[in-house]
Order: sequence, then structure tokens, then C-alpha cells
Amino acid sequence: MKSNPRKTAFILSVILLVLGTFSLLWILLYPGRDESYTAYIHVDGTLFKTIPLDEVDNPYEFTIKTEDGHYNTICVEPGSIRISSADCPDLICVKQGIVTNSLLPITCLPHKLVISLKPTDEITDTPDAITH
Repeated sequence: MKSNPRKTAFILSVILLVLGTFSLLWILLYPGRDESYTAYIHVDGTLFKTIPLDEVDNPYEFTIKTEDGHYNTICVEPGSIRISSADCPDLICVKQGIVTNSLLPITCLPHKLVISLKPTDEITDTPDAITH
């Protein structure tokens, strides 16, 4: 018995479309929802502070000032962190908004400030790379 190539191609296309849709939904909705993160705040390449975001009960703010008098105000809330105000010229760091996962760090290039999140359960004391 001969199979119809169009019918076979249609069935395969539907199967791939359904699998692709479910895979995309799984990636967007489920991974990382229950993970806890630790925020690493680096100023001028030096670790300034670490904040385990799952241990934050009440929101609070603190300000980091540079040697030449500029500032970034950081707002920490349960499970999230953001820069609420700064005096840099472009304010890209403020416009980045709230960060709740490790996909994208918050950076303020004029003030040499980087806030990155890492899953708390993956944190080790050994570096994963060495830069010279």
C-alpha cells in the first residue's frame, strides 16, 4: 500500500508544531520559577556585596557612591533587585527595571557597577575561568 507524501508531510508538520509549541511553553513558564538567587554587586571589578534574595523579608534600599561623588541607589525586594535611581547621564541601569533571574545583569557603565544574579544552589567558591 502506497502512502501519500503530502499526507505524511502534513502529519509530520503537525507533530513538529505541537512539540515545538509545548517546548516553548515549557521554557517560558516553568524553569527557574522555584530557584532562589543570590545577587553579586561588583563596583570597579571588586565584589562589593552579596545578597541572597530568598532571605530578604522586607524591601530596603541602599546607595553606592563612587569616589568622585556619583551614586546608584539599589532597591532590594524579596526575590528581586533593581537600581531605582542614579546620576549617570543615560540612566540605562534604571531603565533595566527589576531583575529576578540570571538571564541579564544590571550594568551601569559610567559608575562601573554590575549586579548579576546566580542561582544560590550553584554557587561555589572556585572561579569558573581565570582572566589575565
